[in-house]
Amino acid sequence: MSPAPGAAVMLSPRAGEVFGELWSSVFGGGPGSPGSVLVCSAGVGEGATTVACGLALAGAAAGSRVALADLNVRRPGVGGALRLSETDGDGVRAVLAGRAEPSEAARRLGPHGLDVLPVGPADGAQRAPDAERAGALLDDLRRRYERVVVDAAPVNPHPDAGLLAGLVDGVVLVARCGRTPREALGRARRRLDAAGARVLGVVLNGRTYPLPAALYDRL
Repeated sequence: MSPAPGAAVMLSPRAGEVFGELWSSVFGGGPGSPGSVLVCSAGVGEGATTVACGLALAGAAAGSRVALADLNVRRPGVGGALRLSETDGDGVRAVLAGRAEPSEAARRLGPHGLDVLPVGPADGAQRAPDAERAGALLDDLRRRYERVVVDAAPVNPHPDAGLLAGLVDGVVLVARCGRTPREALGRARRRLDAAGARVLGVVLNGRTYPLPAALYDRL
């Protein structure tokens, strides 16, 4: 595992508060709380990667040993969001192809010790991750970390999230306020249900409030 050039990436105080609450909601439910969670959205550009990164950073800040794995091989975004080079060393693609071990693809993101597995250099593949190899990767991460957060391709355009849903303990579905149609969200939920996913809840991303933040904080 190598240190990451994005080691200075941190949540702002406000974002830290929001994602800290989300972390507690997802992972703070006692003995039955999930150890691994898949974050996905109904369609493209709805903020699933942002939520996955914020959730993982909040967990690391709270003192948990967290791994964040980018299994969105269609349109990877974790590396860019966390200022990690996708072309520097091995990544998830190399692990799924059997060319690298998960520990070789992990990059330490400070200051709290979050380990990130970006997709890695492009190899031209635009297919869903192999379920068996993805399962082996997630099993390895669950053995070595307290919590695992996985970013996946959107549900409706691709089968990836449905294939991966059975490999994790729960799924968080992300919708963008004012953009995600109710019908698209319902279709994504039905597809996840059909795949046997345990949907933990829906995160409404991009919501704005009519009150100034200082006043809203007092409510």
